[in-house]
Amino acid sequence: MLHPAIQDITGQQPVQSAETRSSQEKGLFNTSWTVHFLADAHKALPRFLRILGTVVQTHEVKPKPKTIQCTRCYQWHNTRTCARPQHCNICGSYDHSADTHTSSCNATAPHQCPPKCLHCKGPHPADDLSCPLRPVPLHLKTKPETAIILKASRAARKRAIAAVNCVHTPVTDILMASSGPVTPTRSLVTATAPSTLPAPRFFDPRSLNAFSSLEDED
Repeated sequence: MLHPAIQDITGQQPVQSAETRSSQEKGLFNTSWTVHFLADAHKALPRFLRILGTVVQTHEVKPKPKTIQCTRCYQWHNTRTCARPQHCNICGSYDHSADTHTSSCNATAPHQCPPKCLHCKGPHPADDLSCPLRPVPLHLKTKPETAIILKASRAARKRAIAAVNCVHTPVTDILMASSGPVTPTRSLVTATAPSTLPAPRFFDPRSLNAFSSLEDED
């Protein structure tokens, strides 16, 4: 009954209508309904409408698109359809999750290193709502804007690391310190070719004859 009445008054065809949850739970005499129209063909409704013998008040509610972030890889899609490996939202690594996150910092405890965003490389987790590279519907970042944000975020994380006095030892220094001096196990011998070659031997056909001639015996 509601759909034909709205169409007769407004000239617009509703596609869906339902009573609000709060109206159902309160059980009041007056009820509230949500009516959906197609966005392309919808026009603004009058403030007051007379429907089914009752004067109703209308409020336009524009849908706001939501940014969906996966809780598995922390990219921008639904978690149920994600087939990527688990990422850590603290440091962005795919070798572990946030529950098993460890730091390579050698600073003395108690110490907590700044996180590293998977998207902008800034000093915050990957699911931080204030991330400057978090996609905003209808306001997507261009490549030059993204490059500027990345540069500023990396600089901000360097300042955050310096502020908490993080100590990171290069892996090469750790390996050299733990392995000790290197001793050779064998010597290498380089073979050199002789400087002079032996004189060539010429073929003597008489060497194939097992019997010597009488002339040779004389």
